Amino acid sequence: MSLSIVNKDFSDLKVTILVTSDGVFEGKRQDQAGLALIEKLRDFSIESNYLVTSGKQEHLEDKLRLLITEMNHLVLTVGGTGLDKYDRTVEATRNVIDL
Repeated sequence: MSLSIVNKDFSDLKVTILVTSDGVFEGKRQDQAGLALIEKLRDFSIESNYLVTSGKQEHLEDKLRLLITEMNHLVLTVGGTGLDKYDRTVEATRNVIDL
């Protein structure tokens, strides 16, 4: 069985791209990954919201909680320079979702 999303209607889907990057948040760097995701989603006729926050765990948790209360169907987190000891995205996500 194959799954095809071609010709599906995603107009009611509420999606937010959450960029987690201190550099982008502080205006020191331009985001590329979040903007690339927006374009890729548009290839499937999916419109998305775009939000930038710092990589600090408390900021991430606040933004994720906000997006949950706004009833997003999908939140894609992207950003930073990769997984390292300063990346708190996993911990922040774990603290706000029901497992």
